[in-house]
Order: sequence, then structure tokens, then C-alpha cells
Amino acid sequence: MQDLLDKYFAGETTLADEQILRQYFDSEKVEKEHLQYQSLFQFFAKEKKEQLNENFDKKVVDKVGKQGKVLKMNVLRGRVLKIAAVFLVLLTAWVVTKNTLRTPEQVMEDRWAAHEIKDPEKAFEATKAALLFASIKMNQGTKKAAGGVVKIQKVSKYFKTKN
Repeated sequence: MQDLLDKYFAGETTLADEQILRQYFDSEKVEKEHLQYQSLFQFFAKEKKEQLNENFDKKVVDKVGKQGKVLKMNVLRGRVLKIAAVFLVLLTAWVVTKNTLRTPEQVMEDRWAAHEIKDPEKAFEATKAALLFASIKMNQGTKKAAGGVVKIQKVSKYFKTKN
């Protein structure tokens, strides 16, 4: 019987050999060393008796139909993601080439143009404000410098040398 089991697990048995094995494991005379295989052959016998019910085909068709819808959604989502990826690549290429093909002078002109005042009256007011600010800062600097000169004059009295 062991030789027949070895042939079975090697896939070399005939239908007649398999029938002998099924009869052996259905009987009460199974040897102790073969008891581990008995449940396997009992399982095969039980599954062979089981039949599909009438609703099986309908259930399979329903599940396949639902999976078909999911598959369509996944395909649509995949296409949308591919289009978005191509768009991002093209946008990135455009931005990179736009900035690399321009000279630094052109880039600076664009930056200054964004801050240029077009209305002459507003430009005049902005210039006045800038000059007033510069004047105030210059006056503050002059006062500090004058104070420093006075201190230097006081200190220089002590270091006067006679020629």
C-alpha cells in the first residue's frame, strides 16, 4: 500500500489505482502509519458528492458583473492619473525652460517691472517719500557725526603738541 501511496503523491497512478486507495481509506482496515492520509481521502470523497445548486451560475454572473464595474472605474482612474502625470511633466518642463532660456537681466527687468509705478503723480509722491526718508536718516547721521567731532576736539586738547 505504501508503494501505491508514493505513486499517488508522485502523480503516477491510474484511475484504477486511485479507486483502490479510496476503497482502502473508506474501510476500517487502515494501518496506523496511513491514518494521517485517511482524512485527505475522506475530504476528497465528501467534496466529490457535493453538487452545485441552481443559483450558483446566477451568483457567479452577478459577482463578475460587479467586478466588471469596479474594473471599469479602476481603468478610468488609471487613465485620469496618467493624463495628470503628463500634464505635470509638461508644466514642469515649461517652467524650467522658461526660466533657463532667459538672461539674468531679463529676469531682473521683470522683477523691477512688477514694482514700477505707472501713474506719474503716485511716482512723484513715492519719490518725495523716499527722499524725505533719506533726508531724515542723513540728518540723524550728521547729528551723531557732529557729536563725535565735539568729543574728538575735547580729547585733542590734551594731546596737542608744540612744534
